[in-house]
Amino acid sequence: MSIQYFEFAPVPSVKSKNLRCLPLREVGVYHLRVVRGGFADPTGHRRGLVRVEIPSQALNVHITESKKLTLFNIMFDTILFVIVILVCIFNLKIRGRCALLLCTYNEQTRREMYHNVIRWWMNNSDFDIYIIDSSNEKMDDDIEKQCSVHHFNQVDFGVDGNTTDTELFSLQQAYSAFWTQWVRNGYDYVVKLTCKYKLLGLEHALYQLNDSSNDIICQSRKRNCELIGFKASIFKELINELKDETSTKMEAKLIKVRNNRKYIHLLPLKNIARYKRANGSILGTL
Repeated sequence: MSIQYFEFAPVPSVKSKNLRCLPLREVGVYHLRVVRGGFADPTGHRRGLVRVEIPSQALNVHITESKKLTLFNIMFDTILFVIVILVCIFNLKIRGRCALLLCTYNEQTRREMYHNVIRWWMNNSDFDIYIIDSSNEKMDDDIEKQCSVHHFNQVDFGVDGNTTDTELFSLQQAYSAFWTQWVRNGYDYVVKLTCKYKLLGLEHALYQLNDSSNDIICQSRKRNCELIGFKASIFKELINELKDETSTKMEAKLIKVRNNRKYIHLLPLKNIARYKRANGSILGTL
């Protein structure tokens, strides 16, 4: 199978965030076959992509002088190619790209929960998944290979104990580890999620935000911070503002920072995971 491709934004009928499309002058559109689903990029990380394949025999077509493409074929291919590009550009403007950042402390008692939740997101979304783990304990091989994972030991940095300090330090570590990838992939937002929630419709809700001018995306529960979307271009700036706030609780810090920023609340999203919070409660929605 021979493949040539360009990279574009998706057409509306495709959930994935990238469309790799062949230059139509190489082969007639009737030779193309679209295969939905993800595959690994050269670094081995899973990417939500749409692969366009050309049957190998299509590349072996020899056009002799007596069998040149007709004007109709050329016009048809050109018009279709232009339409695809225009749709891609339109779609890129109205739908920002988001990365999912899962925060974990992968010690033994939480390991099963984390692996279950991470695999759910791997199998039920097209997010590029980033994992920041403050226990310095490896995940299973499939997770390490298909997601972008960074481990560190929070004890070594003197942040063990206070959950707010640990969370903010984890976000700083995530910025240091992943910033280059975030810039290269051109995300509009990095969505931080505590790794005990499986949220139905999160991807759709984010894609419905036509305005990418908001600095912060908040969950529907106005005083909670299990989910926070940070504008990728000012991620570090927002984390520093949260860190500088004098409040001791992350929820209070977020309220003060967002009140001086442009922000938006998502509609309630159903959580189908049944894992308890520190106070013993289970959130049905975020």
